Amino acid sequence: MNHKVSLLVLLFLLILSCDKQSKKDVFKIKHEKDGIFKNSSEPDYYVNHSAIPLDSLRLKSPEIIPILDSIITTIEQHDWNTFIKFCDVKNYKEQISYGVNKEQYVFEILNLRAPDKIEYLKEIQIIMASIIEMKILTFSYDKDFKYSFYQFNGIISTKEFGQFEFWFKLRVNGKSAKIIGGVG
Repeated sequence: MNHKVSLLVLLFLLILSCDKQSKKDVFKIKHEKDGIFKNSSEPDYYVNHSAIPLDSLRLKSPEIIPILDSIITTIEQHDWNTFIKFCDVKNYKEQISYGVNKEQYVFEILNLRAPDKIEYLKEIQIIMASIIEMKILTFSYDKDFKYSFYQFNGIISTKEFGQFEFWFKLRVNGKSAKIIGGVG
């Protein structure tokens, strides 16, 4: 009899441990304790040891600060047309040719994630309309023979959904700076 009880207890514990793991795997988007939505399949840029606090940018590349201020203003004012002027023209035209609208383009180039993948475009519209603040917190830097590349990471606050992590890449060549993104 004790042997059967032990097996049942062991089986019960095994089921409980499997259930917890499967719940973790089911949700790609998770709501953190501090209310930040993020895609758990993406790298966590906030624990990236190469991320540098944004205050250091004022010393390293002060010419980038006015560009970032303008980008932040366009996002907070929902001025997608002006924001798109900061983006790589070729990338934008290619995305539009795939049927991506302006709000979706801005949403995706900031690498935001919609909580509801079923009504993706509707969620994007609601999230973008409810943006109230954009904060850039950290950056990382790389350089090749022609360009400097910056990756900026931060938080976007919304009225409807709380906060979202974002990141975007900026390609700089002299006084020219463009936000770059993937295609697809």
